[in-house]
Amino acid sequence: MKRASYFIIGGLLALLSCSDDETLIDQIESSPNLVGFHTSTQALSGLADGSEYDFEVPVKVFGPSASELDGSVTVIVSVNESSTAIEGTHFRLDSKELVLSKDGDFLGALPITLLSEGVVAPLAETPQIVLNVEQVSGNGSVVASSKPITLNLFYLCP
Repeated sequence: MKRASYFIIGGLLALLSCSDDETLIDQIESSPNLVGFHTSTQALSGLADGSEYDFEVPVKVFGPSASELDGSVTVIVSVNESSTAIEGTHFRLDSKELVLSKDGDFLGALPITLLSEGVVAPLAETPQIVLNVEQVSGNGSVVASSKPITLNLFYLCP
């Protein structure tokens, strides 16, 4: 009986030691880099006095080999249909395309303008803009992050 137990334990050890499984670290190191937003939420605020207020939404490349990338990455951002803010009434995106380059450490800022013409504060609900990284091109080891950013628009009484 002892001999059979040693045989079974030895066989199991041999099978486990010859395993070709990737470790978690191997999987992380071989995963693609992501383009996404620096945070998941951001507040934009201004007086509801007819003025326009310019803001920037940070965008970056991050991942296991982001520091080793070369060239540039073109990012296209879209406004998610779940947004409650109305483009042209509450905000304006002059460009939905952004180029991130190695020279800038693959960091960038998407310009957005908070509009207050015709808005009467205080509002019953805070308008929100939900932005997604829709498309990424220029480097095969970089893909779009599926994590959106929610921009909360706060209008202050003049």
